[in-house]
Amino acid sequence: MLQLALVLTVWPETHVAFPNFLDDKAKNWWINTIVDYHKKLPFDGLWIDMNEPSNFGTNEDKPFYCENKPKCWSLKCPNSPYDDPPYNPLKDSGSERISKMTLCMESIHSSETINYRHYDVHSIYGWSQSQPTLEYYAYFLSFDILKQEFK
Repeated sequence: MLQLALVLTVWPETHVAFPNFLDDKAKNWWINTIVDYHKKLPFDGLWIDMNEPSNFGTNEDKPFYCENKPKCWSLKCPNSPYDDPPYNPLKDSGSERISKMTLCMESIHSSETINYRHYDVHSIYGWSQSQPTLEYYAYFLSFDILKQEFK
């Protein structure tokens, strides 16, 4: 079974779902969500913000959002060549691991035919959300999309 979204902890200190935009079913869900929203509130554009799988508190023993909570979960990444590579581009910012505030680099994004390690697709996750958004706009500008449904 494919997982179409990841549920992580971001602000406002609650859980947030990040769709697996590398899967066609999630892309179609996103396009249909835009169509449905546009039917309710016509808009001229979308502001896509925080379009990367963020997770505050990754690898922390007691993240800020666990304060005053008897039970609290935080993502712990395994030691691996992907989470702890020889070259860490975040080291100068004080991060010992490149998984800080995101997914473990060993996490898998799946489509129906291919598995992608997060290490390999972290930098294109935002693009993978922008791409179906642009598909919506290309189709919307060419056809009356509100009378049709994506399959």
